[in-house]
Amino acid sequence: EEEVGLLTIEIADVKQTTGPGKTSEGKASDWSPRSDGSEEPASVEAMVTDVYLSIDRAMHDRKKTKTFKLFMFLYTGFLFPSLWSLCYELFIPAVVPPAVIPMSPSAVGLSLFVLTTSLGLYGSLRAFVGRLGWKQNAKTTAQHKEDLMRMARLSATLGVVGRVANRVHAPDGHVFLLLVVYYTWFFTVIYEQSKNLNIALTRDCIRNPYTLFISTVTIACCLGVLALHCVFAAADRDLIEFLAFFGMGTLFHAVLLLGPGNSHVHIHHWYWAFCAAHMCVFDSRTSQLAQAMFLGSYIHGVALFGVEKCFYVSEEEDKAGGSYV
Repeated sequence: EEEVGLLTIEIADVKQTTGPGKTSEGKASDWSPRSDGSEEPASVEAMVTDVYLSIDRAMHDRKKTKTFKLFMFLYTGFLFPSLWSLCYELFIPAVVPPAVIPMSPSAVGLSLFVLTTSLGLYGSLRAFVGRLGWKQNAKTTAQHKEDLMRMARLSATLGVVGRVANRVHAPDGHVFLLLVVYYTWFFTVIYEQSKNLNIALTRDCIRNPYTLFISTVTIACCLGVLALHCVFAAADRDLIEFLAFFGMGTLFHAVLLLGPGNSHVHIHHWYWAFCAAHMCVFDSRTSQLAQAMFLGSYIHGVALFGVEKCFYVSEEEDKAGGSYV
């Protein structure tokens, strides 16, 4: 029961009308037709209830709009350093084009990166978010161990193929690690603001204007970074090799997504960020910032929600948390 003024109304009895004298269930409503064909409430209670529900919907929409504005303000700050560096390096190119970072990993750099992600950020993020009551998945001891083991393997892959180990071992490697920590915590704040907007990459995302807008902005930024890296690769005479690597990964995922068979697809933010971090392999400021930004999203997803799978038997399994099945 909800109290409105001096009237007490049972909300369960309120049904929205879809036609003269009918509810959405086809039953008689509290509205009666006038002689001119319009409708009028048959009671004061029905009129007050209608006003109450209209105000409630308006307040909900207003709150969502306010949340979206705050989210966009934070998200703009999250993307701004990379976008600024992207425009600078694109329109004011360096005299000596950035080269590809060697793939042969530094053992010291790889160890520092894996320890920072698996031991440092994983535990501190969960403790901080749990203290504030922010969103995260509850995990058993076995799930923690499984995620830490998977995270170590994934981070090792990034260290070698994504050249993160050598980036960490560079003279300014400490700056890169600080950027990874910064972007991880920044993304944590942004994600908490976005939870009421229901932003998720599923087949139904086209029906969510917030998801469409954020996805468009994110894809545009990723394409900008990719274009700049293609310019770097062309100057370094490795454009064909770089595009072949990127194209092979894109084709592989396209076959899985569009291939035969029924499945519910949910691309979690840890996964697309993990994949995107592999293309940032040049010794440039934009590549460094973009990779740190992607790594922050990846670490946040794995630490708070686990190494969740992307393909589910059904949408119900996804909503029920079927990542450990």
